[in-house]
Amino acid sequence: MDYLFDAGAFVSSGMGRAPLPHSEIKAWQDNTGIELTAWEASTLRTLSAEYVAGAHAAEDPDCKPPYAGAAEVKALQRAEMNSKLDQFLD
Repeated sequence: MDYLFDAGAFVSSGMGRAPLPHSEIKAWQDNTGIELTAWEASTLRTLSAEYVAGAHAAEDPDCKPPYAGAAEVKALQRAEMNSKLDQFLD
């Protein structure tokens, strides 16, 4: 994950954020002396594309949190709030 943010999670284009192109990944490798395997470079590009997609989706106010169990956390918080409200009203 450090490589993603070191290389830059995305590039800016005329249409907004875009995934890192392979040319940028290659230039980053040349500049840092880090040699990625083909699989690592492909994975870095995929991570960049997922980052851009997630950042775009997060602009929607109805976007669900990216972490697992968000519905369960919300249900627990609701139950706790109801319990506190019941205690207060009793």
